[in-house]
Amino acid sequence: MTRPLDASGGTILVVLAAIAGAAGVVLAALAAHNAQSAGMVAAANILMLHAVAVIAVAAWARTMAQPKFTVIAAWGLLAGAVIFSAAVALPALGVMAPIPRAAPTGGTILIVAWIALAVATGLAKLRGER
Repeated sequence: MTRPLDASGGTILVVLAAIAGAAGVVLAALAAHNAQSAGMVAAANILMLHAVAVIAVAAWARTMAQPKFTVIAAWGLLAGAVIFSAAVALPALGVMAPIPRAAPTGGTILIVAWIALAVATGLAKLRGER
């Protein structure tokens, strides 16, 4: 069964993931011109990797009869990547002071989202969807 992306909120998810991917490329370019850019490189990689993952998960959710948990996991991947990357990159760019616990919070959200995706996949298998 094919579901339209809008039925699961997937369209906005893909748009935001694409923006996150673009932001990752911008951070990578900025890092290439800055000798002290380890934080920006990490932030760029996290954004680009998770942007692709979110788009893939949103596309996969389209094929599911009950994509709710899969879409929630995708939102967690996106939110965690943005929080983590912002916490690392913005202070490195001198835009703002570090926000205490923001990077570990973003990282924790990413870990939980990946586990949620595994659980959602298992539930789909139990329901006979995959």
